[in-house]
Amino acid sequence: MDQNITYYDENASGFYARTKDTDLSWEYDAFVKVLPPSRRVLDAGCGVGRDLLPLAQRGCDVSAFDASQEMVTLAREAAPTVTVTQMSFQDLTANARYDGIWAQLSLIHVPYEETRAVFEKIHACLTDGGIFYATYKYGDSSMASKGRIFWNMTQVTILPYLEGLFEVISLSVVPDTRSRVSPSESAKILQVLVRKL
Repeated sequence: MDQNITYYDENASGFYARTKDTDLSWEYDAFVKVLPPSRRVLDAGCGVGRDLLPLAQRGCDVSAFDASQEMVTLAREAAPTVTVTQMSFQDLTANARYDGIWAQLSLIHVPYEETRAVFEKIHACLTDGGIFYATYKYGDSSMASKGRIFWNMTQVTILPYLEGLFEVISLSVVPDTRSRVSPSESAKILQVLVRKL
């Protein structure tokens, strides 16, 4: 995990430039549509804060965290009215309860051997019937690329981590066209939308 944090601390500005204009409107809408009415949302692993204002503009009461201090700084600048904390998924506690947890390509940096424990923490932080949305790079193994390590998922490999914690609403695979700088039609993204049991 430290290797990934170092990468983002050193490359936060470049990451912001590559991803800030990504249009995820349809993902925000799909997530918000199934949230409980009070819409208290945690952006877990918020990166540069790209998703904070779009979620707030859809009626969500948003707070956020990221493990990278440089990412947290940029997220606070992007959304000054949102509370953004520096912490990791492993630091999550059930002291706060959320109607939805949004994890946009952030859990990809949690090793497989820690994923179930992190999902249990996410489960504990959700209100009854709360919604958990996550995206992963599509694949059934880990990989290293440009100073980062990714733990990928498929519709099959994700299931044991969800079992007993969440009801699946949808598991979708879409092309990875999110980066305006280097979109990839061949790479895939797994979208995970589930409800707390």
